[in-house]
Amino acid sequence: MEDLGIGTKCLTEDTEVLHRNEEGDIERVEIQQLFDESEVLLADGDTDIATTTDGPATLSYDETTDTVTEREQTLISERPLEDDEQVYEITTRSGSFSVTGEHPVYVRDETGALTITRADKLQPGDRLLSTRRAISAEAVGEGCAVSWETFVGNCDSDSKLYGVDCNEQFETARKAIADSQGAFAERVGAHRPAITRYENDDKDVPLWLLDAVDIRPEQLHGLNYDQAIDNPFPLYWSPALARLIANAKGDGSVFVSDEENTVDIRYHNTDKRLIDRFVSDIETLFGVEPRVSTRAGREAGHAQRYQVQLSAATGRVLLTIIEAITDSGLESIPEPLQPIYVGALFDDEGHIDRDRKAFISNTDHQLLEQVGSILETHDIDTRLSRGQHKLYVRGRRNLERFLDIVPVSADKKFYRGLAGLRQYDTTVRKAEVLAEISQTSLTTFELADRLDVSVQQIRKSIQELREDGYVEKHIEGSNRSHDGNRTFRYTTDSYSDSIYATIMGEPATTPVTDISERAYDGPVYDLTIDEQAPNFAVEGGVVVHNSTRHHTIEKLYDRGYLENDPPRPTMLAKAVVEAAEEFADQVVSEEMTAQLEADMEAIAAGEKGYDEVTAESRRLLESVFDDLTDSREEIGSQIQKSLKADKTLGPCPECDDDLLIRTSRQGSYFIGCDGYPDCEYTLPLPSTGKPLLLDETCEEHDLREVKLLAGRKTFVHGCPQCQADAADAEDDRVIGTCPDCGEEHDGELAIKQLRNGSRLVGCTRYPDCEYSLPLPRRGDIEITDGRCEEHDLPELVVTYDDDDREPWELGCPICNYREYQARQNGSALEAIDGIGEKTAEKLQTAGIEDVAGLKDANPDELAEEVDGVGADTVRDWQADAD
Repeated sequence: MEDLGIGTKCLTEDTEVLHRNEEGDIERVEIQQLFDESEVLLADGDTDIATTTDGPATLSYDETTDTVTEREQTLISERPLEDDEQVYEITTRSGSFSVTGEHPVYVRDETGALTITRADKLQPGDRLLSTRRAISAEAVGEGCAVSWETFVGNCDSDSKLYGVDCNEQFETARKAIADSQGAFAERVGAHRPAITRYENDDKDVPLWLLDAVDIRPEQLHGLNYDQAIDNPFPLYWSPALARLIANAKGDGSVFVSDEENTVDIRYHNTDKRLIDRFVSDIETLFGVEPRVSTRAGREAGHAQRYQVQLSAATGRVLLTIIEAITDSGLESIPEPLQPIYVGALFDDEGHIDRDRKAFISNTDHQLLEQVGSILETHDIDTRLSRGQHKLYVRGRRNLERFLDIVPVSADKKFYRGLAGLRQYDTTVRKAEVLAEISQTSLTTFELADRLDVSVQQIRKSIQELREDGYVEKHIEGSNRSHDGNRTFRYTTDSYSDSIYATIMGEPATTPVTDISERAYDGPVYDLTIDEQAPNFAVEGGVVVHNSTRHHTIEKLYDRGYLENDPPRPTMLAKAVVEAAEEFADQVVSEEMTAQLEADMEAIAAGEKGYDEVTAESRRLLESVFDDLTDSREEIGSQIQKSLKADKTLGPCPECDDDLLIRTSRQGSYFIGCDGYPDCEYTLPLPSTGKPLLLDETCEEHDLREVKLLAGRKTFVHGCPQCQADAADAEDDRVIGTCPDCGEEHDGELAIKQLRNGSRLVGCTRYPDCEYSLPLPRRGDIEITDGRCEEHDLPELVVTYDDDDREPWELGCPICNYREYQARQNGSALEAIDGIGEKTAEKLQTAGIEDVAGLKDANPDELAEEVDGVGADTVRDWQADAD
């Protein structure tokens, strides 16, 4: 990218990156929070390069597949801003971020082609690559929300609102109505001395008097003359207005004191992006930027809180607007803007839990009822729980429609909902159908063949998509044909703008609305991802390219020259360096490096030609390769010894050779003796992760300890011999009858400690019976007196040495594993008593994908669709689900 003038450029410390946290949620976090000084592994000039603990996943764009993906961020750099660098703030419809001018950004042009552009070359209207659709299109509502006549008609002497620079115009209009100030004052109920002050320009004219002479000022102010606002009336419906009404009802606070004649409106939130949006909306309507203050969270560890406080004049005007619209009912919000209103309210008061239920919390039940009515007009069913003060959106189709039309700005809430939809097989199948027919028209049979599902499933997906207006049906052949020659084909032109495209990982775009220079002198940061997806998503999902400098370190890891975190050179790396120093010392000499740098400078200065320098470099490299070729056997032997050293744990207990990490034919890792086949001594390793040898050595067995690298699930296995010996010494603990062979062969289930460090519940007749259930690797497993009525097994509890960690009530191991499998398959139906695998399949065929769908189902209707199930049984399941 250097030819584009793009290199190692960075983001400001407060720019937020989208990544997956420890709880599994996608959230925004300031990039500076990912940098840990204790993890710094090297300094490159003024740049500190650190590893990122456990490589948290960040949202990225895969250039090879043209899809949104997740990648582990491995390195992060921090450096001071250079004197000649300028920082730019890029604002899009989805959010904002700040970068140095030369930082690379993805832009989609009018033809759909993707280019990489410097940030300082962006223009308003450019469409930036994004991991999700723009938060909201610029929907426009028809009609006037509040007229000037309605607003000023509600003003009186207590309103304390005044017109700016209307004194001369007021005097002229007054004289046209009455010859004297006294007569006019008596006519409108004012004091004559006040009229004199207004006409002498001693004080601005209040709005209620301007209304008396039909004057509409361009600007208004309150008692503070220095805080004028634009007159927004007549006020027409807009996204900004819809959001402000919702925010006032959500995280806003409205305080009115009749005694003191004051109005105080504030907006609170921990999400800086929502605060910025509120400020922008106020500025859009009133032409003034309100004051924002911050304060620490209520307790240690709580997020910082932001507060927007409106001026007295802005607050009075906004209060009048809120009251006028509330009196008309929220249903009066124009239909195109209703989803924007609901989205803003959901950003403040909404939530999506891990059971895929969306809800809005508010103690104002009338507000929730009106929101429910709004959603109903968009074919989204809701349920109001007055006891919980929540309006629920439950069930697959309702959640699909909700996330499709309601613009949820809060990333954590949106991506949790997206993850929930991806757990529904039916939803994913609908997305796949739309993706296919967005490219070409297809029949149901062609779709079934392409997606490897039944025609019945395709027809169900098509039916739902047609009901929601996504699919068009085309008939080929005559309507009068009776010989089966009619063909039905389906197409769509709505896929790319739908939630289904996001489910499929289709990247979107969001337009640049503003780009401006920013005064900034703090440190700047960059992440290193990988070469397949060399980028990461920032606020609002915008994808920025990462730096190119630190891929060198990535390659050292990938090729086995670096290991561990913090990194250390492997024996292989040391061997390569030693071989180069011994057999090709020119390659590692400072003189050669200095000469190459001097040649590059000479080319730049025009003192040497490119061809001359490259020819000289080729001659030098040919000489080096000749030396390496002559010594290849010695070099190969030296490197082979180093490769072996990187895998050596220590002495074999049964012979004089070493124990090594080896790979089986199936690709799994184990410990084996270097003396094989003369010595067949082996030790198992866990099946999870890639083994890494640590420097720590077991005092008893003189073996190096092993660490298993598995991303966030990385763990230290310890000494493999100790693990095996501990398993050999521990007796199996029988807990009940084996469900597979207990009746016929008296098999029993027992808690077993395996030699590779794992634990499970398995049959005592193994290997004749292979029935088993997994157990957690860590913690002490206690057998309680409680028993599972269904399986007649004791309930288990896992306790931990860490006092801060609560015990895990695992319960019946069979029930626990069944629930785990149900969660993995995207449905917890089988966790309900009486629903087995086959019944769950029948329910899914009938459109019941999960517990939420079962709860919402009509028992009588569902019983008619599912063979062998009565309405009372469905009601029992629903009661159990609650």
